[in-house]
Amino acid sequence: MKIVIKIGSAVLVKKEGGVIDRRTIASIVEQVNELISRGHSVALVSSGAVASCPTTTFSKSLRAAIGQPKLMQLYGSYCNKFGREVCQLLYTHEDLSGERSTYTKKVLLEAMKNGIIPVINANDSVSGEELDAIKEYADNDILAARVATMIAADQLYLLIREKGLINYDTGEVIHAVDDIQKASQLVRGKSAVGSGGMQSKLTVADMVCKKGVGVWLVPGKKRNAIIDAIDGKEIGTTFKVKRKRQ
Repeated sequence: MKIVIKIGSAVLVKKEGGVIDRRTIASIVEQVNELISRGHSVALVSSGAVASCPTTTFSKSLRAAIGQPKLMQLYGSYCNKFGREVCQLLYTHEDLSGERSTYTKKVLLEAMKNGIIPVINANDSVSGEELDAIKEYADNDILAARVATMIAADQLYLLIREKGLINYDTGEVIHAVDDIQKASQLVRGKSAVGSGGMQSKLTVADMVCKKGVGVWLVPGKKRNAIIDAIDGKEIGTTFKVKRKRQ
């Protein structure tokens, strides 16, 4: 299978101090290595560049430019423990549409085919005009959706802090969703760390399920959660694919 895993700031950053949680990155990389060993091809869409530079006196663009190499160094060091190469792909909205998307797709698929782990992020260190254009990415949720549909991924895993989509009246996890509009009525607020939130996740699920990509909300800080999901265990929340791929 072709798998895209999206990791937002709410999962990557510790609640205390707002710094990158290295144990979370190590756990995710370990699971990615297992998936590749099983024959799957995997791409990561990862936030965390701004959080990797906690100097709040700088602009967001400068913090992203400083923090992105630090973030990649972390991914690289953990991937190297498994003998895996990692590559950095920073995208703007233009890279994922029109003629440029053909080249973008070619490079990404080449990396995945060869067992190289792509770490994808929005290019937050570009001009103000470009930043305005990528605000829609909502902490990379929409970016992950566009990547998943561009490469015709089989599955998109959205890593979240919660156990899944929660029924706030009962406190129970809703493990399977058929009606996303109805599920939207259960959403409460958004992440204090990231810029996405559960409503953004539901928007993504609606978008990609209509294009034949499966979506799974997975508790990103739970050990082995991605592997448990792919092994069919009851964890997180799955969304029914609305259209079969031709």
